[in-house]
Amino acid sequence: MGDSAAKGVRFSRQEHNATGMLDRYRQAFAAVRRSYPPEKAQEEARTEIAAFVLYRPLSFVLTPFFLWAGCSADAVTALAGLLAGGMLVAALAAGPYACGTVVALGIFIQILDCVDGNIARVTGRSSPVGGLLDGLCTLLFWVFYFCAVGVLAGADAGGWAGRHGREIGLALAALMLAQRAMEDSSVQFLPERVRWEPPVPAVVPRFNLKRLAKLLEHVIAFGGLGAAGALHAVPLFLAGLAAYQLTVLALWWPRFARAVYLRSRARSQIRDDRREREDAG
Repeated sequence: MGDSAAKGVRFSRQEHNATGMLDRYRQAFAAVRRSYPPEKAQEEARTEIAAFVLYRPLSFVLTPFFLWAGCSADAVTALAGLLAGGMLVAALAAGPYACGTVVALGIFIQILDCVDGNIARVTGRSSPVGGLLDGLCTLLFWVFYFCAVGVLAGADAGGWAGRHGREIGLALAALMLAQRAMEDSSVQFLPERVRWEPPVPAVVPRFNLKRLAKLLEHVIAFGGLGAAGALHAVPLFLAGLAAYQLTVLALWWPRFARAVYLRSRARSQIRDDRREREDAG
């Protein structure tokens, strides 16, 4: 009788504790949702549809746990950067589960990219370094993603792309870093940033094709890689990535060169006008 009563008390306490934790989670979840302003939602729906549809809702579910752990936004961003390197480690060491692990890590990193923003808004604490860390982690993600796909393609060793998978993946990462360096270094010189993306005309009113392109980028990066891994076609997938990146480069370079030329001509015109005024004076 005494044992039964003691068990009843323990179960009652456990149930009470579980109910209390659930209430705390609901409150934290509601606070995270409230911190997400309509303006931010509209911006993501317009420019980052993958985050708006998938990553942001999942980040709402995970953010309370990071808040309870006392993680700052910068700590979550740093974790995402470390996990980006983990994609390459998984590609090298995870064996038959390598492709699935790389895809899972990639999706989780995208969710963490939303979690750090949630934490910054809920706590009201953001550091000047946060934006720099966020951009650096995004860059690291794509560098390690290309390298990881190259390693996976080399493991399949199918065709030319498989035999040279690591070299192709490394070359794609280097190409992206070089382009980013050129794009960033010219920001102060050019009136606007020439984005690394194909020029997409808005052929249909009220329909932004770039918005669809952003969604397709993530569908291909993760869904395409997962399907390629299941079909043992990662070398073919890597070849498609390389062809796409080279096509974007071929379309980006003339726009970049034209922007530089127009800016240089405008500055030359300003100097000529100044000299004419000085001579006339």
